[in-house]
Amino acid sequence: MFNTGIEFKKSTLYGEAMSKGMQYVFLDNNLNPITEPMTCKDYLQDLFWAHHNNSFDSIVFGFKVKKDDFPTILEQEKYHIVLGQCGCDFIVGEKINNLVSFINSIEVACNVPISIIEQVDDGKNLLISFDKWWTSKPYLLSMYCLFLRVGVNFTEDKDVEEFIKNPQSTCGSDVSYLNSAFAVLDMEELPEQSWKEYKSMNSAHGESGISNFYNKIKATIKPKVECSVSI
Repeated sequence: MFNTGIEFKKSTLYGEAMSKGMQYVFLDNNLNPITEPMTCKDYLQDLFWAHHNNSFDSIVFGFKVKKDDFPTILEQEKYHIVLGQCGCDFIVGEKINNLVSFINSIEVACNVPISIIEQVDDGKNLLISFDKWWTSKPYLLSMYCLFLRVGVNFTEDKDVEEFIKNPQSTCGSDVSYLNSAFAVLDMEELPEQSWKEYKSMNSAHGESGISNFYNKIKATIKPKVECSVSI
């Protein structure tokens, strides 16, 4: 079993107001960590924004992207994240079957190559390898990290749609984010969004994620028409 060497602590510089007790670490293609553990998924927005815009001078809440840490990041076909525990009342690695069922069900429905998820660090944490499609738009990366966070609460005896309608109470404030995510995925076509449309790392951090993006476009969304009946 692979040992990442990552130390997850209860406190992190890169946190969020509504922490779920889980942390992300982004790895390069040699599985070396290029970020510190973070509970806030928006810092991964910052990482990709900096590389897409070739802008590495900004610092957002203490987070700074270093180009040389992963200069070929935009050339990769797949990416790697370690999901670890910090303050959870469960061991993240033991939730592997929950997360695999949840993530892979969504990927199959979206016709996206499925993520490979495996236990690491003596079974305590999870290494997730996922397709570059999830980074093609800022809200998709945000959505994917959200799915990682809530997917550990999924139970295999439910289907994904049932889980979305009746999420576990442990999803907390992520329930509204889930609603935004699946409202977007249910559209006839995925809405356009570019990493370059955000003019600063600060705006990418605060505005490009799934919740804020959905709030921006929801007034323009036309629901799917299953059938048309004339009276």
